[in-house]
Amino acid sequence: MMMCTPLFRRFCFSGLVSLMVLFSCAAWGQEKKDISRLPLTNPGRKTASEPPAETEVVIPITPATMEATNALLEISRQCEWYQKYLEIERETDPFRRISRADRFLSSNPPAIYSPLVEEQINRARYLMVQRVIEQGDLSRALQLGREHVARVPADELVIYYELMRLAELKAQQSAGSSQAALIANGYWTEAGRLAERIRLAIVNENRQDERLGEAKVMPWNAARPFLLSTLYRIEGLAALSNQRLEEAETLFQNAIAQRCACPPDVYFSLGEIYDLYYDQRAAEFNQLPSTPQYLERRQQLLREAMEKVRQAAVFFARGLALAELPEYKAMYRERAREIRRRVEVSYEIANGGRRDGLSDFLQQQRNFCQASGETDATRLPTQLPTLRSRSTPQ
Repeated sequence: MMMCTPLFRRFCFSGLVSLMVLFSCAAWGQEKKDISRLPLTNPGRKTASEPPAETEVVIPITPATMEATNALLEISRQCEWYQKYLEIERETDPFRRISRADRFLSSNPPAIYSPLVEEQINRARYLMVQRVIEQGDLSRALQLGREHVARVPADELVIYYELMRLAELKAQQSAGSSQAALIANGYWTEAGRLAERIRLAIVNENRQDERLGEAKVMPWNAARPFLLSTLYRIEGLAALSNQRLEEAETLFQNAIAQRCACPPDVYFSLGEIYDLYYDQRAAEFNQLPSTPQYLERRQQLLREAMEKVRQAAVFFARGLALAELPEYKAMYRERAREIRRRVEVSYEIANGGRRDGLSDFLQQQRNFCQASGETDATRLPTQLPTLRSRSTPQ
C-alpha cells in the first residue's frame, strides 16, 4: 500500500477508493455532457415480468466534484513524493544518499520537501567526513570537513575536534627519520590550528557542543575544563614541534591549570623545555671567560641554569607519577622508561652530581594533584633538596 504524508495518513485508504469511483464517474460524465442527472430506474421497462434494470448511481459533474477529485489526486502525488523521500532517509551509504537526494530535488518536488532533503544531505555529508576520518585520510577529511562546516556552521566544533584528533594521531604515528619528523610537524601544525579555533570558540564566543570529548558523558560545565586542557595540550605540542619553546611552555602551563591530572606528555614536554633552557644557559656560561668583567653575568646564568634544571626534574617526576595511573599506564609505558633516565640526570645535575635523595624526591611528586590547593602548575614542591651544578665551577 502506498505511503502517505502524516497529514493524510488516516484518510489515505478511503481517499484512494473514492478516487477510483470518481475516475469512473468523470469518464462517464465526459460521454454524457448534456445529461445532468439520470433516473435511478430504467424508464424503458414495458411489463411487470421484465426484470428491473440495474440501478445506476450518478454523481453530477460539478466544480465541487472536480475540486474533490483534484484534491485526491494531490494526495496520491504527495504519497508518491513521501515514498521517494523515505528512500533517501533509509539509505545508509552517505554517497548514495546524496545521489538520491540530488535526483529527488532535480525532479521539482513540493516545496515542503526541500528543507527535509537538505537536512538529509547535511547528515550524509557529516557521515562522509566521519567515514574518511575513520579511514585516516587527513587531507581528504579536512577538505570534506571544511565544506560541511560551510554548509552547517553548527557542526564546526565537533567536526574540527575530530579532525584535530586525527591530526594528532597521524603526528604520533610519524617518527624515525628527519623526513618523518617534518611530516609529523605538519600534522602537529594542523592539529594546533584546529585546537586553537575550537578553544577560541569556547572561550571567546562562549560556544558549546555536547558532542565533544568528555561532554558526551558529563554536563558541559564539568566537561569544559577537560576540553580546554586537551586543546591547550594540542596547541602546546604543535608549538613544541616547531621549536616555539616559550609559547609551548605557556600553553602547557594553561593545560595543567585547567586539569592537573592531564596526560603525562604535558609534564614530560615541560621537563624537556626546561632541560633545553638549562642547555642554553649552560652553553653561554661555558663560553664566557672567567674574568671579573663577566663574573656577574656568569653568576646570573648559573642561577638560571640551576633553576631550569630543577624545574625539569620536577615536571619529569610529576609526569612519571601520572604515567602510573591506569588510564595512562599502557599508553606511556615506553615514554616513561626514557623519562625516568632523564629525571635521574636532571636531578643529579641539580643536586651537585649526587643522586642521594632521588627516591624521596620522586615520592614527593606522586600525589601532587591531590595536595591541598595545588592545582596550579606554576607551583613547585615546598620541600626540595639543595641543588647544585656538577658541570659548572663553584
